[in-house]
Amino acid sequence: MLKNKYFLAATAAAVIAVPAGAQVAGVNANVGVQANTGAVTGAVNQTAETVTDAVTGTTAQAATQTNVQAAVEPGPIVAAESADIVAGAKVFGPQNGLVGTIEDVNASGAIVATGKSRVQLPLQSFAKNNLGLVISLSKDQLDAQAAAAASTSTSTSTSAGAQ
Repeated sequence: MLKNKYFLAATAAAVIAVPAGAQVAGVNANVGVQANTGAVTGAVNQTAETVTDAVTGTTAQAATQTNVQAAVEPGPIVAAESADIVAGAKVFGPQNGLVGTIEDVNASGAIVATGKSRVQLPLQSFAKNNLGLVISLSKDQLDAQAAAAASTSTSTSTSAGAQ
């Protein structure tokens, strides 16, 4: 009865029917698994390299942003010297916003052009930090004072002409 029975041996590739009692040739069932393991290991290594590259790139980007931010920090405000107040110099407000640029400098002060107005400020009004020259007014405040001064001088001129 045993002669008609078959013993089944499984390999990674197929099922082979072998008569009971027959010698089974040595089959390395791990060959397919090893090949797959190599492919999986390669994929894992490649994924790890991709993640490492992404993290390294993100870290480098963060470091660059930190360096840029550090370069833009305003630093301490100190008194400006007359040599600092020159035509073309940028002028910043109390919150480090750009107010305008120095258009001209004379003994009476410096003319700051905001794009909307031109205002002469005394040289003592300027301080400096690593961004450039600093004044105590924002662009909007300086423009508002210039507009108020212009309307006052217009009404004074009109009143003087009416007499």
